Amino acid sequence: MNIRYMKRNDLAGAVQVHQQAFGRQAQSPYWIEVTLEAFPRFLCFVAEEGAQILGYLIWAQQRGYRDEASLELDQIAVLPEFLSEQVARRLIEESMPHVSAQLASQGICAKHINISLRDDEHLHRPYQAALDIEVTTAISELYRIDKVMMAAKEMERRAETAD
Repeated sequence: MNIRYMKRNDLAGAVQVHQQAFGRQAQSPYWIEVTLEAFPRFLCFVAEEGAQILGYLIWAQQRGYRDEASLELDQIAVLPEFLSEQVARRLIEESMPHVSAQLASQGICAKHINISLRDDEHLHRPYQAALDIEVTTAISELYRIDKVMMAAKEMERRAETAD
């Protein structure tokens, strides 16, 4: 399995993953394309095996005009048949050195990682394992399903140890 930056010719495969992971969202092709075009604000990665896209991950920079950024794991999705194969964890761990290098090329260092997701304990485990991240806030009655915010500090140290 290879983890790398997403390219324009990966759009069809990423859209297929998005449609399977988020079936109720009707605008998959448009959403993935405009997100990819927003580089370097969004840093998009794919996991591929041969010519097949198994999953993708999108990191979002949240910094304004600061030299230290918060990084949000904006979205991650994996084809259902590959969920048990650690694709998501590898996407997170193997994309981090690339993200760190991209930020450094902009004169930025990432100090925080944030994730918001459903308040479902089994969904937290892959993030906790890959990022040493913890739930910091619960948000109820805002969405159809309660959400939690997870946060971790010292992103640079994590990226260096992932090499």
